[in-house]
Amino acid sequence: MDGYGPDRFGQCAAHRCDAVYIDLTRNGSRRYCSSACTARAKTAAYRSRRHA
Repeated sequence: MDGYGPDRFGQCAAHRCDAVYIDLTRNGSRRYCSSACTARAKTAAYRSRRHA
């Protein structure tokens, strides 16, 4: 992990997920711990837009 620093550690932004992750993306844009959490968050956002 040489050169990344502590700002690359994060907590998943998904509802009801307390997992932590290490962001290894080039621009530091990771928000979720896994693709499953990403899919759940995107699906929830889509459904909330459709019902509004």
